[in-house]
Amino acid sequence: MSKGRAPSFEVITSVTVYDSLNANASSFRSLIVMQQSNDTDIFDAVSGLLDSGSVSEGDLSVISGTLNEVNCSTAPNCTALNRGECFEYPHTCGVCLEGYVGEDGSDNSECVAEDLFQTSIRLRRLDSSSSVSCHPGCGVWEHCELDPSSGGGVCVRDSKECPDKTCSGHGSCTYFTDKGATINNCFVGSLSCSAQCVCYSGYAGPACSYSTSEFEEKISLREQSISALLVLLSTQDNSAETIASNIDSLAALCQQSSELSLTAASDVVTAVESIISASSGLSIQTQVLAKLFFSLATAMEILVSSVDRGYLAGVVDDLCSAILSEMSVGENPTTDIESFLRVSVISLDGAGEANVSVATPLTSYESALGVTSDDIILSNLDDMFYDSTVLGWVASLKSYQVLKSDGRSAFLSDIVRASFLTSSDFIANTTNASVLVTVHNYEAQKFDNTSVSDSWRYSVTTTCHADDQGYITLNCPLSGLEFSVYCNKTAGIFTTLCPSRSLEVTPQCFPWNETDAVHGACTLVSFDALSTTCFCPLKDALLGNVLIGNERRRLAEGDVQTLQFASAINKAYSFGDAAIISDFTAFDNSNFVAGTVTLYALTTLVIACGLAVVIGYCVEYQLEELAVIDGHKVFVEEASKTKGLEIMADGIGHEGKAIQVVEKALPQIFHGVQSFSWLRKIAIELLQYHRGIHFLFLALSPIFPEF
Repeated sequence: MSKGRAPSFEVITSVTVYDSLNANASSFRSLIVMQQSNDTDIFDAVSGLLDSGSVSEGDLSVISGTLNEVNCSTAPNCTALNRGECFEYPHTCGVCLEGYVGEDGSDNSECVAEDLFQTSIRLRRLDSSSSVSCHPGCGVWEHCELDPSSGGGVCVRDSKECPDKTCSGHGSCTYFTDKGATINNCFVGSLSCSAQCVCYSGYAGPACSYSTSEFEEKISLREQSISALLVLLSTQDNSAETIASNIDSLAALCQQSSELSLTAASDVVTAVESIISASSGLSIQTQVLAKLFFSLATAMEILVSSVDRGYLAGVVDDLCSAILSEMSVGENPTTDIESFLRVSVISLDGAGEANVSVATPLTSYESALGVTSDDIILSNLDDMFYDSTVLGWVASLKSYQVLKSDGRSAFLSDIVRASFLTSSDFIANTTNASVLVTVHNYEAQKFDNTSVSDSWRYSVTTTCHADDQGYITLNCPLSGLEFSVYCNKTAGIFTTLCPSRSLEVTPQCFPWNETDAVHGACTLVSFDALSTTCFCPLKDALLGNVLIGNERRRLAEGDVQTLQFASAINKAYSFGDAAIISDFTAFDNSNFVAGTVTLYALTTLVIACGLAVVIGYCVEYQLEELAVIDGHKVFVEEASKTKGLEIMADGIGHEGKAIQVVEKALPQIFHGVQSFSWLRKIAIELLQYHRGIHFLFLALSPIFPEF
């Protein structure tokens, strides 16, 4: 038996005896069950039960109670905070008592009477624990601190606390957004952040109270326990009582979500499906079946990144349809709210109603804060539902794990899923039907539209030749806007200025089919920082038929039609209304002639320079042979002095000997036996004798060839 609740460790036991006529009598007795002092002894006891080979329902109750034990020795006075006793997290009070609102779930912040909270969120009260006075007192979730600038008191918002303020001395309390990003502070009352212990190396658990090895053993024991429950589900006789007991056992084994492995979470989903199947044909209260949402949502949050989302959404549909089969027309919706999943199952009398509105449920705290729910309004629904009865469910699932290619979240909001049981000819009757969907962002968004100034307008140039005549059609970049220019046999250039563009950033509602967002199906109606509303033709927003049959419960001869939406950033470029302007510039003929002459002169100059290089090289390597040509020794000496720079000019005066030099030298230059190539020869010539080549056009070097 698991220990009693501290500080008295009292456990109330009961026995109920029935006779053959179903008459019964009950007896109650109080027992004191003390806590085991050693975690190793506890783990050994649980292992012994699991290793016995046959685990009973009672064994699972003891095992789950043992595994779920937490240290509540330093928990505050939970009654004074209007909260339940510590049971879920170490040293942390339970949920708000009936009629009170505050932070959802287990927490150590104060819960306030609902009627007072709705009157004013800033309930003034004096802080008796502070030596500083804040007149007339601070509000809910505020405390009084000294203001150094004034010397008086100032009200400061309370920050959220981890389950154990010190994280057992083995970790640090860190603030996280709902998307998992770390932030500097998180105030009590905020719906979008939480405080969690980040454990140091070697420690684990919500309060870092276990060594890594101890925590791994707890994970293993919980996994074995859930596996044992699966075996029990497959062998027991089904009844309303056993089904209810199994649901409680599964919820108890899922109580510490941080201790669920992927395998255990997968087994939880299998157990939920098994219980749904076993409940078929049995009369089970909807509130009992709805308890399965806790176990299912806990497992989904663990599995959603590794298991097909469509499969998980299908299990949600199975559970909703099982609950719906137990509901009467007009009965209040069956709702459940978990951290990862919210569900509302409806059975409405839609007689004479052209429109049907369904919404996700809110917690009492959210309602007190004025939070609005995601909702879907169906319009023009002639012949959509059986006998005018609206049967269906609406659910919202967290979308954090749906990521874009860059690793960022794809959606701004929850994924809202609405399913309806319809007539078999539903598709034929959706021509005029429509849906208006409103979804709410996880956090306030800022949508900036960026305009591009005229200086960034794109220009397009088009050349017309002298013999071109007719229209040339072109497109502006990015926008694709079409324009034409007319060439009239005049050479020139058209410069066309295209309109500037602006980047429009808005939210949009996208039907979501578990894999892709369907673009273009919906039209944006309105939006603000917190919500987005869109209009969609119903036939464009449907995900398609989801048959209820095979392993799933058939509510009637028909289909389930599903709508699923989420909001995301939509980026689009728009282009201004400025006209497309084209300007023509004709070519200047005089400039054209001048350019041609200049090109001709430069080409001639390059050729002349090449000849000078060749002649210089001839003189360099043929001096000895030149010395014996007709005995003109003086010419050779002169040539060696001038390095052949005046040979061409003086060739006639020397009886054409310069021409003989070239004729004699060129064959040997081009076909010489030297070991280096012709390009190497030119490089040497330029390096040694034409270092002033960069003054070519100025003709400043006295040793450069002149013609």
